[in-house]
Amino acid sequence: MRLPPSLAVRSRGARSLLVPPPSAAAAVASSPAAAARRLRVPARGRAPGAPPPAAAADAPAGAATAARRWVASTSVVAAPLPPPGPPLPVTPASAAAAGAAVGAVATAAGAASAAATKAVGEAAAGAAASGDRGAAPASPPPPPPPPPPSLSEAEPLSWPGLAVALAVGTGLLYYYSVEKRAKLTRLAAPTTTGKATLGGPFTLISAAGTPVTSTSFHNGAFMLLYFGFTACPDVCPEEMTKISTALVSLAQRGVPIGGTGGQGGSRSGTTTPAKVGINPVFVTIDAERDSPARADDYAKAFHPGWTGLGGSVAETTAAAKAYRVYFAKGDIEPDGGYNVDHSIITYLVNPAGEFEEFYGKNVGAAEMAARIDAALGRWRARGGGAAPTAAAAVGGAPAVAAPLTGKA
Repeated sequence: MRLPPSLAVRSRGARSLLVPPPSAAAAVASSPAAAARRLRVPARGRAPGAPPPAAAADAPAGAATAARRWVASTSVVAAPLPPPGPPLPVTPASAAAAGAAVGAVATAAGAASAAATKAVGEAAAGAAASGDRGAAPASPPPPPPPPPPSLSEAEPLSWPGLAVALAVGTGLLYYYSVEKRAKLTRLAAPTTTGKATLGGPFTLISAAGTPVTSTSFHNGAFMLLYFGFTACPDVCPEEMTKISTALVSLAQRGVPIGGTGGQGGSRSGTTTPAKVGINPVFVTIDAERDSPARADDYAKAFHPGWTGLGGSVAETTAAAKAYRVYFAKGDIEPDGGYNVDHSIITYLVNPAGEFEEFYGKNVGAAEMAARIDAALGRWRARGGGAAPTAAAAVGGAPAVAAPLTGKA
């Protein structure tokens, strides 16, 4: 039996061709040369790139035989199917046996599936139980905090609350004021270590024209010493005014100013001392123009407790050098006047003739008064007290203390 002509077959070593119909086979048998030209059968074993074979008409006589062989070798012949046999007979017994076998197989498959499902369920339950044993039971979340009360819901300020707030504010204000005063007191107290090698005795001329020593001004009292000159245009008047204001403040506190010698005596003969007194002394550094009398008048114009002293250029220079006062004479102007440049320092000397402290231009009158008063307190605390004046010590009479102005 041959395949239909429309089925394609593939031969080893050849291109795909259609199986020729019987008429084509007959044509090949009748004209092998024409069949060879139509089929263009490649020569077996031809090397690549070799020229194609010549036409079948020019081929030798064996070409027709080769074409017939190729057609015979490429024709597919299907094997004939065997004829169907007679149907097998089916008996009721065989059918029942087959049904029982199928039912047994189905029952076994169902049982196996149920067992597998049960095993999977038990495994899942065991895993869940083992996981739950390690975890603590979850506690319910805490309730949310209540919202803060609004301004409209807040209680209004009551009178007791207002009174407490006022009392607290008053206490804080009082504490601040007390601490401020204590701080000012601490600032007023000097924090020096040791004693400065400053000051020393000097001898000058009083307004009466008699020599006086510095000892006569701090014998039983503090001496407040300032160096300047009467023709000073601005600095000396400002400093003398400031010092005089501090002296007034000290006098209001009960401190004797000028000519007391620190003795609080009276005409009744009582010798109970008050506070140690202050003797302010003005020393000129312009001895060429300032006489002792002019220096004294200039000083007393600011406060009656002042004492003005002068002397020669050598005497005033020695006194200034003892307290390290800088001064220098300026250029002489056309009218003959000149200025004197000098340091602006006020010195406080205690009754023992020792330098106590100084006050610069940046120290105000109130601070100066407070610091001088503190120095007096420290002197009394050291047991200094007020010493009797020279007149009381010599005469012994219970008279009024002689003023320590250097006048005879």
